[in-house]
Amino acid sequence: MGRHGHDQEADVLTVLDAFLDQLGRGAVFALLALAVVAIPVLVVQYRRFGVVDRGRAAGAYLFVVYAVFVVALTLLPLPPPDDVVCVGRNLRPLAFVGAVRDDLADGFSVLSSPALFQLLYNVAMFVPGGVLLRRSFRWPLLHVFVAALVASVAIETVQGTGIFGLYDCAYRVLDVDDVLANVSGAVVGALLAPAVVLVPRPGHGVAGSGRSGALRRATAASVDFLLVGILGGSDLAGTAALLLLVFVAVPVLTGGATPGQRLVRATVVRADGRPASRNALLQRGLLISGSWFVTVAFSRWTGTRAEELPGLVVVAPLVVVAVLVGAVIGTVAIRRDGRAPQDLLTGTEVLVRPQAGDRTAGATDGTT
Repeated sequence: MGRHGHDQEADVLTVLDAFLDQLGRGAVFALLALAVVAIPVLVVQYRRFGVVDRGRAAGAYLFVVYAVFVVALTLLPLPPPDDVVCVGRNLRPLAFVGAVRDDLADGFSVLSSPALFQLLYNVAMFVPGGVLLRRSFRWPLLHVFVAALVASVAIETVQGTGIFGLYDCAYRVLDVDDVLANVSGAVVGALLAPAVVLVPRPGHGVAGSGRSGALRRATAASVDFLLVGILGGSDLAGTAALLLLVFVAVPVLTGGATPGQRLVRATVVRADGRPASRNALLQRGLLISGSWFVTVAFSRWTGTRAEELPGLVVVAPLVVVAVLVGAVIGTVAIRRDGRAPQDLLTGTEVLVRPQAGDRTAGATDGTT
């Protein structure tokens, strides 16, 4: 036996430890990516399909998480430039066979062979991608094969060029066997996709006109307030101007929809369904923007005096926000017509704008 048992065990544990470390790092980045794409995915669903289909949305979110995991597992951690250890490359297909044979000759069992573990790891890494592309996006097998090939070659190219010259040399091995393993994993995943019932299939329905659901309204509001927050920055005057622009000027001048509502195909109308008057839109916009501005101004004021004010006063803005959001959610949940306080106070309602060719005009939007 070429190696002692302790040496073999140490090698296997080292590989497993590195693998678990990469998984943990991938989970962190995946959660961050999920937070970033949460709203864009919903907007795309509303724009393209008219409604959020749970199967499509779940597939999109799962694929984003999966893609970030793959990037983290294959490229991270990035070593400090001064600590880079240059590695070679393998351009000979099926070289892993010889590597596994060498492991067996050194006393490893088949199950403990580092080379075999690396091979199976690369196969398994692309199986979820094949499942998602086939089941959630309904890609044919050939498209899955090509996508996996392109993705794997791209990863190996980035690795083999030291991230396109960012490093003086490659810090990870460019290995053609990794490409073969990755593509094989994607094909296996695509073939297994019909049996993976935990991954929901996309639906077929397209929403028509009707009352806007809570999720659509929340998505629109998130877009609007993010727009104000990002562009307004920390300047109160800029925040006030953007609030008036987003919630007052744009709806009044363009027929009833804020930028966020327009993105998700929603619009504000009278309670009886007729186009909302400019006066009603003005009142509604001032109510929303005024409430938010007072809350922001109060928060800034308490923030600059945090050391002087009692703790309850400092956290009061958070309580105000919670009360406002709770009032909207509670009212929408309790009322059959799903109207929020700003709707009731101004005699308005939020409806879905039907797409051309919708055949379900008049249907309500449900919870989405």
